[in-house]
Parts: sequence; structure tokens; C-alpha cells
Amino acid sequence: MNIIRESGGVAVAVDDDDLIESVQNLSKFAGIFAEATGASSVASLKKLEDKGILKRGDTVVCLITGSGFKDSYTIEEYVEIPAKELEADLEEVEYFLKQKLT
Repeated sequence: MNIIRESGGVAVAVDDDDLIESVQNLSKFAGIFAEATGASSVASLKKLEDKGILKRGDTVVCLITGSGFKDSYTIEEYVEIPAKELEADLEEVEYFLKQKLT
């Protein structure tokens, strides 16, 4: 806390619902599957805006510190993770990826 104060920084608390929402939004809008606590920087943005610390149009960098695959069982009920079983064949994987990218 001393370093936050000395540097003129701020800290906000986020709850589980904020974390889940940030994971969903990252997945839906950015294609990033983040681990819930790893998405806490994104979860804090709305609170910082509500407090007037951030304003629309500000440039912000959020570090996503953990992959959703690290703890996928916790979050899978909140984020749709489509799965398709493929054979262990490079041509099949390439074909599947080309279909998804076009």
C-alpha cells in the first residue's frame, strides 16, 4: 500500500462476478481465454471509470497473467468453449483452421 500511495497510484477491489464478466468479455470480444484472476486488470477498468480515474478514450494497457486453460474447470460454466475432436493429422488440422478463418 505504501508504494501505491508513494507513486500516486490507485487500487480497487474486484469481486468474483467482476472477474467472470471480464473473462467472458475477453473471450467474446478479443478472443482471449484468460484465467479469472489473470483478468483482474480488465475487471478493474469499469470501477476505475466509475470513480473518474479513467475516462473514455484513455489509453490503458492490461496485462493478462494467466491462461484460461490453467483453470478451465472453474470457468467453463461461464464461457462457451467450443470443442471439435480432430484426428492427429496435420492435413485435417490445417483444413479445419482454414474453414474457421474464412
